[in-house]
Amino acid sequence: MLLLGISWGGLRIVPGEEAEFPGLFGPSYFDHGWPLTFLRRGIDKSDTMSEYAWWLGDGVVEFHIVPIVLDVAVVALAVAAFVALWERWQRKRRRWQFSLRSLFVVVTSTGVLLGWWINERQRDQQLRSHLKGVASIVAGNAGLSREPRFPLWLRAVLGDELLLRTCVTQPQAATVGWWDDNQDNVRFLVETYPDRIAVSYSGNPSGTELEHLGRLKSLRWIETQNASDRVLTALCSDRKLLQIFVTSYRNAGKMQWTTPTSWLITDRGLEIIAENRSLESLWIGDVSLITDRGLFALARLTNLSELSLVDSKLSDAAIEVIQRELPKLKITRRPWRQIED
Repeated sequence: MLLLGISWGGLRIVPGEEAEFPGLFGPSYFDHGWPLTFLRRGIDKSDTMSEYAWWLGDGVVEFHIVPIVLDVAVVALAVAAFVALWERWQRKRRRWQFSLRSLFVVVTSTGVLLGWWINERQRDQQLRSHLKGVASIVAGNAGLSREPRFPLWLRAVLGDELLLRTCVTQPQAATVGWWDDNQDNVRFLVETYPDRIAVSYSGNPSGTELEHLGRLKSLRWIETQNASDRVLTALCSDRKLLQIFVTSYRNAGKMQWTTPTSWLITDRGLEIIAENRSLESLWIGDVSLITDRGLFALARLTNLSELSLVDSKLSDAAIEVIQRELPKLKITRRPWRQIED
């Protein structure tokens, strides 16, 4: 039992898992550690991520010694408690002899396990139904697929095909389009799997469409081409968004990709975004209507870690002010030629 407990502890702490980031570019980080994260690694997006689970020294972004010490302490206490209870139970019984209490515990545990599996099977059937016809923006409009909801190290050992038969599944992390004919399906995916699904929206919505978008209370990642004040108000109100990706451009150079000026983000739009204090990542494709004063509103976003501005004409002084207010914020200013490439 001690060896089994140590093995469980090692498998909980060492192998990495994809960090929650299903936006336009898919998961970009691996987190290691349980219950606290002691190591974060940057990775390249790949169709099969399980091969990266055990790579500890590749692409290290953050490493903290205190969390790993606490992780080991928590696992050691859990293993010690489990072994102590097991030894106590072993000493109280004779070989091949069980008490009525032990039998009751086994039967109850089996019933709970079967009930959980039946619920998972029904959930998997619902997932299959809603995935039909839902297109992934990332996958080139290909249909979304399911993947096993198991640790990556176990997926690497047993294979996804075998684990999918258990019906313990989830949708692959992806960005899906919000269109009239798939709103019900997208709503189900967002509300049921908020950590796996991002939503992409383009167009000039009516009041009814904005109301429907406003009902996606579990939405955490959003990509929108229309960044007008009324659209941002509908998207940001009463939510805990983690990422906003604004893809409206007035002059996209060689890409020949433009959007109406009324869709571009303004100072007021940044103020609306700044009300969403949980925001961690913000990407803005056209800042031509944003002034230094509007940028200062982002100083309230204490959780903001990534800010990307394309073809920015904002002053260096304003960028420096934001950087002082948010020392952990990584600011990227890219010219159009990098986007076109």
